[in-house]
Amino acid sequence: MNRQILFFAAFFSLVISAAPSFAEVHGEERGLFWLDVPEGWFWRQEKGRVTVSELDGSDKILIRFEEVEGLEGSGRDLVFEARDDRRREVAGRRGKSVMRAERRIDGVFALQTGFLILSSGGMRQATSLVFFHKGYLFDVYLEAPREVFRIEMERIVDTWRFEKPEEPEEEGSSSSTSKG
Repeated sequence: MNRQILFFAAFFSLVISAAPSFAEVHGEERGLFWLDVPEGWFWRQEKGRVTVSELDGSDKILIRFEEVEGLEGSGRDLVFEARDDRRREVAGRRGKSVMRAERRIDGVFALQTGFLILSSGGMRQATSLVFFHKGYLFDVYLEAPREVFRIEMERIVDTWRFEKPEEPEEEGSSSSTSKG
């Protein structure tokens, strides 16, 4: 009994200490989305792709997005096809889909898939989120050597917003002007 309590106390201490401290809001250059990026993590954008990674690059979130022209409707079929493409790609890397769920990303329907991937360094944990919003198909992929790191990256993705967040007011500033 005491071992179990000790284990859970150590586990929760690790999870809490791994919780990111959010320092900056970063936005895709055309305003497609915004994320809270922890201090010490980097945001890099290339055409159709954003990478959010730690300093050493070991843990990274890869966000791919592409404009889909001429699509009528919600894009649900496109999302299911993209999810299946990701499952095939990970299976080709000795990965197995272990979880599938529907969820929301800032209110938008998304498919989430969890993977276990056998690698030379052991078992890796991965998550894929696929969704369609305002003419763009998004594929968010994160992979880590341990579950606690994958959870940390998923928390970053959970800050996803499609609308630019309001800037916090600085202390001592006043929104009203005085007339003299």
